[in-house]
Amino acid sequence: MITADVYFSELCDNLRAWCGVTLSPSKTYLVQNRLRGLMSELDTTELGELLRLSKASGGGYIRDRIVDALTTHETLFFRDRQPFEALTKHIIPEIQTQAKGGRKRLRLWSAACSTGQEPYSIAMSLIESVANLSTWDISIVATDVSPNSVEKARTGIFQDHELRRGISDSQQRRFFKRVGDGWQINDEVKRLVRFEIGNLLSGRQPDGLFDIIFCRNVVIYFSGDDPLRTFEMLSNRLSENGRLFVGCSEVLTGMGHILDRDRIGSATCYKRLPIASTAQTSTAQTSRAQTSRAQTSRAQTSTL
Repeated sequence: MITADVYFSELCDNLRAWCGVTLSPSKTYLVQNRLRGLMSELDTTELGELLRLSKASGGGYIRDRIVDALTTHETLFFRDRQPFEALTKHIIPEIQTQAKGGRKRLRLWSAACSTGQEPYSIAMSLIESVANLSTWDISIVATDVSPNSVEKARTGIFQDHELRRGISDSQQRRFFKRVGDGWQINDEVKRLVRFEIGNLLSGRQPDGLFDIIFCRNVVIYFSGDDPLRTFEMLSNRLSENGRLFVGCSEVLTGMGHILDRDRIGSATCYKRLPIASTAQTSTAQTSRAQTSRAQTSRAQTSTL
């Protein structure tokens, strides 16, 4: 049985360390419901035993199952359409202008992609709006901490109720085919997206820099300094002038030395400052800190 005791506290600490998600003591009933199936499979009714198994040799599978059970997988196609419109109506034309007839390149990262609706929405947006897309060098990397979610995303199979949340009839006809009792996204879309298991709070992230990063409705489940750590990591993965899109209720603070809030159409995002500007800001901050320490030191000496 799961109760608000030392084992529940230990589970909360472990979950935050594993994926950043914070649980409050009021979530005891939710945890009990979500872990019931896993605990039944392992033939245990004790949370302490489940935690012991997760730490034992080979316990990575159990840790993954716990994370999968206790994290939120809520997602839908074209969730909050403004970022997709900003991408296709403003950012893509900007890249075309900058390319000046050369090969056009776009690197996107959908972080915490859940079961794939967001990165597939990005791919469909590009196919629908970009002429001669085959002449572009495009890469969409999508990551999630849940192996089960990543595996489902890779199959690209969705049920009727999932398509009803964001997919128009014309998009369904163009991009999906009937497979059994579900709908599978077609190869035109799938080949644009690569799915990987990734953790925003560890070193398990895709390589390289990105022109666009979507990380939406994720850090609202984090606490302490984890949101700032996450945004700092994401900022450092942006190319110069790259954009970071976050959730509507997520606001970045303490990031003005790296990111500038940017309004594109009806969407709000954060733009990576030029490297030289970032370096100058960092140097100025360091200089101010050193001056402050020197003044404090002189004042202390004078007092003595």
